[in-house]
Amino acid sequence: MRYLVTGSNGGLGTALVRALLDRGHAVVGVDSVANGDALCPTHVGTLLDPYTIPRVFDRFGVPDGVAHLANHTNTMHAPQELVLRENLSMNVSVFIGALQAGVKRLAFSSSIQTMLGGIERWGEIGDGAIYPPAFPVSERTPARPSNTYGLSKLMTEHALEHAASEMMGFGATCVSVRLPFLMRDQAFERNLKAEGTPDYRWGGCEAFCYLHMDDAADAMARALTQEIPKGAHVVWCSAPDPRGGASLAQLVDAYYADVPGSDEAKRSGSFHDCSRAAELLGWTPERVLADARAQTER
Repeated sequence: MRYLVTGSNGGLGTALVRALLDRGHAVVGVDSVANGDALCPTHVGTLLDPYTIPRVFDRFGVPDGVAHLANHTNTMHAPQELVLRENLSMNVSVFIGALQAGVKRLAFSSSIQTMLGGIERWGEIGDGAIYPPAFPVSERTPARPSNTYGLSKLMTEHALEHAASEMMGFGATCVSVRLPFLMRDQAFERNLKAEGTPDYRWGGCEAFCYLHMDDAADAMARALTQEIPKGAHVVWCSAPDPRGGASLAQLVDAYYADVPGSDEAKRSGSFHDCSRAAELLGWTPERVLADARAQTER
């Protein structure tokens, strides 16, 4: 099978290209920045141009599936209005271009910020703090984006619900994978050595969730390659344990005692429910901080 990855030269894009190649698939990429060390043939162009996707298909052929990763990553690096407008523009260009060309499998890198978080609104402990509405966090957690980045992801998920429908004539399989804070190897190693209860501003509103980059790439690869029913699907993928140096029980006592479900989170050992990802994608994370600490202590 041949797949197209947008944002293929980025951190997650590179990991996803590698994951697909390791599975024996052919991969092509599109990115706004050239990279002489790219792992796959790559078209350099902006997805803000609606003709970029047709040009990519003219050059490489229509793929069996498209993984769309290329977006503004938050609202700290660009004005909120620009993030919303350009993310939606890129997403529409990719998905409508792919569906009109006959692509039947789409995977979208969505975000926890559709339902929790927003780094520009961390706040201090007190009146300004934002808390998760309840535990466990899952794709069923009510959507409440607090910035235009999260809003752009949520609006795209809704658009895919309609784009995947038979009524629009496409009948595709569209999987939106909601991802948390992603760690490369260096960040993973730093968190292994972390000690003490982290400041709430550094992920408290998102229940200190994380995922190793390779596990995120695996989830996206499965969204493209697994046997999945037609239609639009949303899945939440996170490591089960929190990042930082404190245990889950310590975090509950420090920050989440009044959050519904916190006692059950203590008993289960996780703030998150990723059973839908396990069911639909056959996915479970392999790079887990708690497991790595346990191995180190043996």
